[in-house]
Amino acid sequence: MDKELFDIGDNEIRVVGRTSPEEDKPQPKRRWWLWLLAALLLVVLAVACWQMMHRPTLISSTYQEEPIVDTTQNVIFETFAESKAYTQVSNQTVNDIALQIYTPVGGHVELLVDSLPYDDQSIILATRAADYRADNGEISGAFVYRGELLSRGHPKYGFCAIIGDKLTMGMSRETILFERAVEQEGYFFRQFSLVHDGKFGESLPKGKANRRALCYYQENIVIIESKERESMHDFSQALLDLGVKEAIALAGSIPLPLYEDEAGNRIINEYRHEDGARETYIVWRK
Repeated sequence: MDKELFDIGDNEIRVVGRTSPEEDKPQPKRRWWLWLLAALLLVVLAVACWQMMHRPTLISSTYQEEPIVDTTQNVIFETFAESKAYTQVSNQTVNDIALQIYTPVGGHVELLVDSLPYDDQSIILATRAADYRADNGEISGAFVYRGELLSRGHPKYGFCAIIGDKLTMGMSRETILFERAVEQEGYFFRQFSLVHDGKFGESLPKGKANRRALCYYQENIVIIESKERESMHDFSQALLDLGVKEAIALAGSIPLPLYEDEAGNRIINEYRHEDGARETYIVWRK
């Protein structure tokens, strides 16, 4: 036996035997399973991309812009003409807050802008509606008058829409009734929501004043006012405790301008405008 065959160190190896040239070449490793895995990953990635592209967009019902979809519970009240239209007046005291309630019986409701015709015998109830801004003299918030857009925006979330013989009131940042009022020559205005769906409405400013609100109370649309200066929060609490289901603030401070009682007596508190002052009114007519 060849002595050199065993003459190797501990850190050496020696291949024994003979190989052909083809066997001496490095053999390619079979990695077909890696290609299969890569193909599967590509399929999974493609499916995930398709799902992302076709996933429906989620739209907030509170701050949505388009399309506008009402999701709130609003009060819809249909006005009607009776053979005799007038205003009922009653008094209530809630939480030591004296309230006066004006309930229009019959008649049709609409809005007026700028001046109130006190000598118009068809009016059975009238009071101020939306506020005017002190800085620029424009109406505060969205306002539609007989289909004409006089102001837009929504610094206040309470709203009243009058389209045909239907009065709708509620609280929503966006409502399709704004566009419908424009399209159907209706009316629309915004004010603070005091009560919404039997609960407190939106956050209210502080300070005290004579308060007035358009309310849904005992299955009727009514005007309720405080006889004394009250904070909006206390006034809202009194409305809730009285049983009001929906209420938006109306421009107050001055006495209620005009109403006609069942006996035909016309009670007028004529308000003299300052030079250049403008007002908006919600009125009921015979």
